[in-house]
This record gives sequence, structure tokens and C-alpha cells, in this order.
Amino acid sequence: MLTISSGRKRMIALALLIAAVVVALLIVGLRRRYLRYENAYAELQPRTSEREAIRRFGEPAERRRCRPKPSWDGEPIKEDFGNCVEEFWYYSKISPEQWVVGFDANGLALTKYHFASP
Repeated sequence: MLTISSGRKRMIALALLIAAVVVALLIVGLRRRYLRYENAYAELQPRTSEREAIRRFGEPAERRRCRPKPSWDGEPIKEDFGNCVEEFWYYSKISPEQWVVGFDANGLALTKYHFASP
């Protein structure tokens, strides 16, 4: 029969407690990032500067060329509104979602998309 000393039991309990705290902090951090993206996207207005978008969303995970048919939250943009030259991509780490903001040559937002898989 295997017996565990009280000192060893305390060490195991402490290790489990630390692991639980680390996991909880990780979950809280990921949830905060998700909410940051959701709120920044909801508040984003046309002609927001790149600098302001980065202040609200944070640095993008990826920068890409723009899509061929730009739109603002699903609504096609008018041709005289400008040409999208770069998109900032933000990815959720807790759900299959992406938020995308496109900017013109002057660094002003003119497209935004939210993609979510079921």
C-alpha cells in the first residue's frame, strides 16, 4: 500500500492550486481579448484612422491585401468612398471568429468584416 506523507500532500495540493490559477488567468485573458475585439468592432466608424483602430483593437495578427469587393459590415461601399489598400486581421483564440478592418492609402478605415463559423 502506497502512503503519501502530509508534506507531499501539501506540495501536490499547492501544485494543483497553482495550475488552476494559471488556467483561470489564461481563460480570463482570452475572454478579455475577445470582448476587446467585439467592442472595438461595434464602435468602429468609417474613416477611423489606423492609429485609432490599433489603439482600440491592438496590433493586428496579420496584414493582408484587400478583398476585391469591399464592404462595410456586409454593405457594399460606394466607389467614390475610396480604395482599400490594406486589411488588418484579428483572430479569436476562443472561437472560430475573425474581425477585419480595411484602410485606404491615407490610413482611414473604409471596410470592416466579421467572420464567424458555426
